[in-house]
Amino acid sequence: MSTYNLTRTGRNNAGTNVKENFYQVMAEEIKMTFEENNTMMSKHTVQTIPNGTGADFDFMGTAKVQYHTPGIEINGEQILSARRKIFVDDLLLASVSIAKIDEAMQNYSKRQGYAKEMANALAKRADIHIINNLAKAARSAATVTGGFGGTLIESDKFKIDAAAGAADVKDQSEEFYTALNEAKKIFLEKNVPSGSWYVLVRPQLYMSLAQNKDLHNELWGGNGTITEGNIIKLAGFQIFTTNHLGLLDQTKVQYKPSGVSTDPLIANPEYFVGSNHLVDLSKTIALAWTPETVGTVKLLDVELESDYEVRYKSTLVTATYAMGHGVLRPECALEFKLKTLNNTPATYA
Repeated sequence: MSTYNLTRTGRNNAGTNVKENFYQVMAEEIKMTFEENNTMMSKHTVQTIPNGTGADFDFMGTAKVQYHTPGIEINGEQILSARRKIFVDDLLLASVSIAKIDEAMQNYSKRQGYAKEMANALAKRADIHIINNLAKAARSAATVTGGFGGTLIESDKFKIDAAAGAADVKDQSEEFYTALNEAKKIFLEKNVPSGSWYVLVRPQLYMSLAQNKDLHNELWGGNGTITEGNIIKLAGFQIFTTNHLGLLDQTKVQYKPSGVSTDPLIANPEYFVGSNHLVDLSKTIALAWTPETVGTVKLLDVELESDYEVRYKSTLVTATYAMGHGVLRPECALEFKLKTLNNTPATYA
């Protein structure tokens, strides 16, 4: 009997694994989608380690100067230093179990969909953890004794509210623009490194800023476009928007959507936050920072693994990473907060 020369598109060259090419493409799609959908990874300090539980970050205080009197011995002045250690969190994973792997993997739309959803889940979680640590930094004391801590700027006009907040989008955007200039003054007074200053806001406030034509006025040095509905830079800060800045006090387990009896911070993937990154964001409107503010220790980068289970006639595919996040330099962080109002949606008890 003759052997039929079947071409298997999943085989890499003459290899024996008929699914190898499918996994490679899926792995590349997961990494690509993670990078495209992650806002924060490129905007803070990242240290990669080959092994271990964490990494140390060292900091120095400022030097002192004095006039010298001839004949007086110079003994040197002490320059303070401090160290912060960031530990790696547990392995974070997204997974899918796929039956009839050959058929599913050869269907491009399905493979791309699985990769996209797993990568989006990991990218969102990394963003949330980094953003939460920015909020922690703004509320933290100085790393080096005698230095500066984080800063808060409060105003109820950061939110549109008929009773106590801004009257409309123009009122809201002007109040926030005034606060941005105050933030710039604070950063300058603290000698915060001026290379990259960032501000993160939620979509509603971002669109309020984008609708304010005065902020686009080229005679004032404005930027962004009304036709595209974007605003690029204000008061020296690059402006970004994301849905990954939370709305709730994540430290309170009583917040539950109507009709749900379990804690959404644990049970609902939309609200899942690592236990060591929980923070109260119920009044937080925006965050300003520089890349030195928080750090990430990366032990394992985003990677894909798969295993065929004969018992279930399916293949389990996982996308994982192992990272840790923490506060480094609080003086480089500033939080814009509501004073008496809050962000908590009405659907939460």
